[in-house]
Amino acid sequence: MKITVIGCGVVGACIAYELSTLKNVEITVIEGRSQPGMGCSSAALGVCMGVISHKIQGRSWQLRAESLRRYDTLLEEFREFSPPLANVGLNRCGIVQLCEVDGNWERWQVLQEKRQHQGYQLDLWSLTEVHSKFPDLNYGSFQGAVYSPRDRQINPLRLIQSLVTISQHRGVHFRFNTSLATFNGDEKQPIRTIQLQGLHGKESLDTDYLILTAGIGNNAITPCPTLPAHGLSTTNHHQVHPQFEPVLGQAWQVLLPAKLWSGSMDNQGFHPVLTGQGLHFIPIATPSPTYWVGATVEFPSGWDPLDPTPSQAVAKELWQQAVELCPPLTQATIERHWWGIRPRPINQSAPVLQWSNTIENMLWATGHYRNGVFLAPGTALWVKEQLLQRL
Repeated sequence: MKITVIGCGVVGACIAYELSTLKNVEITVIEGRSQPGMGCSSAALGVCMGVISHKIQGRSWQLRAESLRRYDTLLEEFREFSPPLANVGLNRCGIVQLCEVDGNWERWQVLQEKRQHQGYQLDLWSLTEVHSKFPDLNYGSFQGAVYSPRDRQINPLRLIQSLVTISQHRGVHFRFNTSLATFNGDEKQPIRTIQLQGLHGKESLDTDYLILTAGIGNNAITPCPTLPAHGLSTTNHHQVHPQFEPVLGQAWQVLLPAKLWSGSMDNQGFHPVLTGQGLHFIPIATPSPTYWVGATVEFPSGWDPLDPTPSQAVAKELWQQAVELCPPLTQATIERHWWGIRPRPINQSAPVLQWSNTIENMLWATGHYRNGVFLAPGTALWVKEQLLQRL
């Protein structure tokens, strides 16, 4: 049985890893870039907001809960294969979300009770408690915080490299600098052959199942004439294939003069991810006070979604917002500024997990918007289950 995965971001890499455990299956991953994870995943911050999310039921919560569980076992599998591969920059200290004065504190109390019934800890901190742990922030517009010790943050590129390395060892074929050119055959029939475009020209590849994980890149593979000019349309028009709009995000890596949290900076210290007003402050190196700062949603127009350039005005506004919340940033050394796009599904919820409406052996597992890194393990298990039902 031949399975082809289009896209080697975090979702494609996770799917390849899970499918590599199946017997009598040949897996090929197609990636247009020269390395894995150089698309949307390269710009991700890897914040995994599960318990602290207000999703409490249905597919959205089930996918989050499955991903939380799978991350624990996944890293153990990495360690058993090769201890260095388990070093994926995982922050196990949880997530602290600042709550604004005009926020719905009662809603957080309801969520806390719901999570307790589900077996998860969720703490509500007063402003005094938050200040004692993060003394250098500007708390003018906040009334407290919510702390989720179960949630995580992970380095996306390190994760992808570990997934790819082990998958290759298990026999998965990765084809970089190669893109999907066309399908061969009528859309009403199963795809049996796909045309690839690589460095040395075109070639054919036989396949029994095709899995699309390429995010924005899927638009070029399966064009849709009804795609709106920009933004989500409220019109319930027919789309033959799912389509995705690019949403820009940008972030900085900074070196601060001192750490943001109180207490020890060693591995046993308290150094969680801090988020507030749509911004993330992520410790990425201890004992050095190095952080990733960012996360924004920008809908620019007139730019190439495969090679986006952020608006200088939006970047300036975002940085100023970060400084107002975290005054120590005025003394920060900016070591890196980067950006990328997120694939947001048009006229349907994220992510897109479904069999094609027109091609019976084509599966969509893409369009995770801002949760690709977090939901990748759960998505891969879902894909594996779908294929096992048909194999």
